[in-house]
Amino acid sequence: MVSKLKEESNSEMGGELFVEVGQYDGWEDAELDLYRSRRRLLKLFRSKKIAQPSREFGSPLGWFVDQVICETALTKVDNWSRLQSGDVNPRLLAAELFEIGSDLIGRFGSASKLESGVTVGESVTLLGISQALSCMVGHCELSDWTQLVSGLVEISQKADLNQCLAPPVYQMLAVELPLTICFQLPEIEGQEQLARSICSKISASLTEQLDIDGWPQATYLEDFGLLAASWVRCGLMLRKMKLALNEDAFAQLEGAVSQVLRLLRPNGTLAFSSGDPRPADASLIYSLRKLSKDPKIKKVLKRIGEQNLVPAKKKQLPPSCLSEWGASATLRSHWGEASPRVCLDFSSTEGFRGEIARSKQLIAGDIMPEISINGVSASPIGDFQLVCEESDRDVEYAELELKLTGDTTLSRQVLLSRDEEFLIIADSIVPGMAARIDYRCRYPLADGILGMRESENREVYLRTSEIQALVLPLALPEWKVGITDDRLEFKDHALELVQSIDGFGLCAPLFFDLNPKRSRLKRTWRQLTVAEDLLPVPRDVAVAYRVQIDEQQWFLYRALTHRGNRTFFGENFTGEFMLSRFEKGGKVSSLIVVE
Repeated sequence: MVSKLKEESNSEMGGELFVEVGQYDGWEDAELDLYRSRRRLLKLFRSKKIAQPSREFGSPLGWFVDQVICETALTKVDNWSRLQSGDVNPRLLAAELFEIGSDLIGRFGSASKLESGVTVGESVTLLGISQALSCMVGHCELSDWTQLVSGLVEISQKADLNQCLAPPVYQMLAVELPLTICFQLPEIEGQEQLARSICSKISASLTEQLDIDGWPQATYLEDFGLLAASWVRCGLMLRKMKLALNEDAFAQLEGAVSQVLRLLRPNGTLAFSSGDPRPADASLIYSLRKLSKDPKIKKVLKRIGEQNLVPAKKKQLPPSCLSEWGASATLRSHWGEASPRVCLDFSSTEGFRGEIARSKQLIAGDIMPEISINGVSASPIGDFQLVCEESDRDVEYAELELKLTGDTTLSRQVLLSRDEEFLIIADSIVPGMAARIDYRCRYPLADGILGMRESENREVYLRTSEIQALVLPLALPEWKVGITDDRLEFKDHALELVQSIDGFGLCAPLFFDLNPKRSRLKRTWRQLTVAEDLLPVPRDVAVAYRVQIDEQQWFLYRALTHRGNRTFFGENFTGEFMLSRFEKGGKVSSLIVVE
């Protein structure tokens, strides 16, 4: 229902000024009794209540906002935030706020509910105006100011009626905008009641979009930075208003803070965010610390703020998170800025998004393999299922399974070594019967990453001006003189692995050495002979590989079609998967065993 300003002059004081709001979930049917008399209003206008802004950083409204798409909006809100510090002429800026606000209110006020096409930039602009409401007092006409407040209230109402708005736009306009008005104008009658009703909206959005650990559903991964930034701003306002979310909602919000930290890329943006968002800055880190109550989260934030990141100890906040509900994960070795990490989004059968990084982002994009059985493309049936996960002092491990047409199963194993800084991504394809299996998977290179190949060997490097990582195709012969049609090559700014086999199964593993110094050292790898009942087992049934880089050496085994009591490299094993490490003196220690 449209809000309207109404002035009554039935007293010697000059009458009351208030905004009537009809039945509306969030504002209830309360009257926004802004000021009880003109005298009180004028007194407020003369007082110029001004909060202290940040001179070093831009407005908090810019956290994780795309700085290319929203360039104009970000410039405006950064300037408006400086109004509070007296860096600009307040009367001229107040006039600009009114002009821009009136234009947006006029555009959005003609429809019964807010258009679905409203942009993030427009939402940020409206929030910037709402944050400056108290600073405009005394620098503009009373009628202009009250008209602006009324229009902002109306927009928040209409946003709440349109559930088709993009999630961050809905969050900013239907939730954060009315809360900001309450925060900026404590003179509103029933302000606390209104703010409490907005708390219930925040709780509902947290429950819908996050799991109990604060991890976002994959649908919201791309917008998670914008949503989390808005929740943090709302949480800080509620704290200053001495209000609080319920215990469960706050636990999810605090969990979201930890997930923001886990998803931080080396450049300060969040994994899976698109475009060119503003990176996290010191003001955001400080705000996260201020909001959080968990000492483990505070400790990580303190180290980030001090740029003193060291590997996490056992009792610290776990650096990795895998959410089956969210169909996504981030696996990290530790909290260090240069921690090896891999982020996965397996929510869609049409694609499998992945990001691999250390101190720089290396791989970013769709890493869904293309598979054909007897020349016929094998299409997904259903969704990826998480069939095994492990997180301990040695490794972060996830195994996902997807059913394909032709009675075929795709298993994808992702294993990150925490201390030894390597990553293994291995795809296993098992059709219903012996067949020709053709496999192709592309790993798109991140911006600024180049590929480099050896002349005689099949290993490749990912580099900038210096080598950042080494990649070994374990199923391919090390030397190029070996006869095979399988290949690992760079094509169209992507690393592409191609393998084929005639048989019951195919295993396609890649070994990423994410330690740049070690990647320059001598290395070798071999496919090992697997035996059962004193006879060799063919590679379409089970495979084993040995990898050595400098003095470090590992071997791994994978059963494809069925398990058996098998021997390889002097080891006897009956399970499905094993990764072990050679210690000094010839001792073998298992990093992970999947029975």
